This record gives sequence, C-alpha cells and structure tokens, in this order.
Amino acid sequence: MRYSTLLFDLDNTLFDAEAAELLAFDHALAAGGVSDPRAHLATYVDINRALWAAVERQELTPNQVQARRFADLVAAAGL
Repeated sequence: MRYSTLLFDLDNTLFDAEAAELLAFDHALAAGGVSDPRAHLATYVDINRALWAAVERQELTPNQVQARRFADLVAAAGL
C-alpha cells in the first residue's frame, strides 16, 4: 500500500514546543537590548493570553495578535 499523505504532530511530540517558545522569547528580547528577558515573561504571557482571548471573541485577528503582543509588552514594561 502506498501512502499519499504523512502527518506529523510536532508540538511536544517531535520537539519541545514550550522550550522553543522560551528560547525564541529570550532571543527576541535580547536582540532588542533587554538584558533580562525572563523578568518580563509573566507580563508577556498575560498580554498574549488576553490578545488570544480577544481573537476568540472575534475582536482581533491572529495577524493582529502577532503585530501587537510585543508592542504591548514594550509599552507595559517600559522597554
């Protein structure tokens, strides 16, 4: 039998998505000159959750979340 499609479940199956997300967060803030990115992680998580909740209420689009979450973090944390 030949298969026409092969699916992979990547998140926490083939790689550690949570560790990758933290590493990306650290790199993004460090690239912006933030010396201790983890000090701002809780604020970022709160902002990100609130924005995705707005998507669920159809008040924002996923693209708007991607555009706003770091801008909102910069404003909230005074970075």
